[in-house]
Amino acid sequence: MNDAETREMEEALKNDQEKRDMKKIVDKLFHEINNFSYQKNSDNFFEAMQKQHRTLQQSFWRLIFDVVKKYAELDKEGWYDLRNEASVKACVKLKVWLENNYPALPTI
Repeated sequence: MNDAETREMEEALKNDQEKRDMKKIVDKLFHEINNFSYQKNSDNFFEAMQKQHRTLQQSFWRLIFDVVKKYAELDKEGWYDLRNEASVKACVKLKVWLENNYPALPTI
């Protein structure tokens, strides 16, 4: 195996690990969402998030905006049912608004 192939394999392994790590984070978040009182814990989530470094808060919102845009694409694929239709349809509208008003959030 040459150096380029080794780097490619290492990058693929790193990417796979990052995907597994993110899945664990999402699974934990959704487990908590499934088990908490919505209003109380949305307040607690906001309070905890607000205490994070401002640059990390901006990165969080960049992630959320990107997820909203990707979720909106599910409408084109018809990948929803009555349980998440309102979320998909809302994301379609949010995507248009975001692209018109905040096409990118800066990193400062």
